[in-house]
Amino acid sequence: MSTKKLWSFPLAAAALLVLLQSAPGSAGAISPTLAPGAHATGGVSSEGREEMQTTQDLYNLRLTFAEARSGAYLAGVTVTIEPEGRGTSFGPFADCGPLFFMVLSPGVYRINATYGGVARSTTVRIGKGATRATLYWPEV
Repeated sequence: MSTKKLWSFPLAAAALLVLLQSAPGSAGAISPTLAPGAHATGGVSSEGREEMQTTQDLYNLRLTFAEARSGAYLAGVTVTIEPEGRGTSFGPFADCGPLFFMVLSPGVYRINATYGGVARSTTVRIGKGATRATLYWPEV
């Protein structure tokens, strides 16, 4: 039986920051800022999804991976993110999903994702606020 990694280091660090800021007697509402490229993936279990949702406001790109007909979440996706024009690509990130969150600088990016040998891609524009996208695959 294989196990899925539900926590990445950036996600655990972000969760700790959120907990410390909400603790009684904390010194105010300082919003932590993560550097571009910081990412988190998980959400395989309902607890994992809750943990990801707790820190989602730290990330401005929020991807979901799912089956087209059923909407069932997918894990095990490989993701690469490429900026339009000049810039450094991010990834590939292996074994992602069903949720993948990342911090990106404002701009246009191409999301390339592969699951079960089938590639999907989409273009997103990162600006103020969060950008969400869902990539769908046929049932395997």
